[in-house]
Amino acid sequence: MQPIPARQENVTTTVIEKADWVIAWIEAAGRHFYRRGIDIVFVDDTITFVGRNYPGAADRVIDGRDRLALPGLIDIHSHPEHEPLYRGVREEHGVRNMHMTGLYERSQAFSAPDDEARAASAEFAYCELLLSGVTSLVDISPAWDGWVDLLARGGFQVRRVTGSGVPMALALPQWSGLLLVRILERLSFESARIWKRLFAYQFIVRAGH
Repeated sequence: MQPIPARQENVTTTVIEKADWVIAWIEAAGRHFYRRGIDIVFVDDTITFVGRNYPGAADRVIDGRDRLALPGLIDIHSHPEHEPLYRGVREEHGVRNMHMTGLYERSQAFSAPDDEARAASAEFAYCELLLSGVTSLVDISPAWDGWVDLLARGGFQVRRVTGSGVPMALALPQWSGLLLVRILERLSFESARIWKRLFAYQFIVRAGH
């Protein structure tokens, strides 16, 4: 019997050529810098070259002139399942001295009426976030049917699902271990467990394959 040859993976090399502006991480300095006229090369989803005049071959070349290339942005507080639904509605509830927004005084005046509306709102929000350069977000939403499937169709990976309990030993480190702190911590997590079952989940998601 002849051995089965190893399957050859098809990889794609993409070059962003001569990007006008690049926010690049400089390892030696330990921070990001602005760079000009830079080529960025990535093979599938791995960056392999950042610099001037990439000498290799490419399957796809993107003209970087008049463009800014930067690392993916992180949105640490988002409500995709209802925020887009507020546009043109909740703002009208605002008052002039609160910048014409309903966020402060009427935050519950309007919400998603059903899962179909939540799905439409979330899909719009995910597309807008990706177009804006957001590749990681904390999605603070109630659980609804089809949520995870919609994330998967959008190319997101769910990294973690958490509740919202507060670890009192971290909030009050000087009293860590005391009976009162342990009681408060238990109450916090029990409340969060009930809240999570009834309403709130936090999905930490990242765009990917």
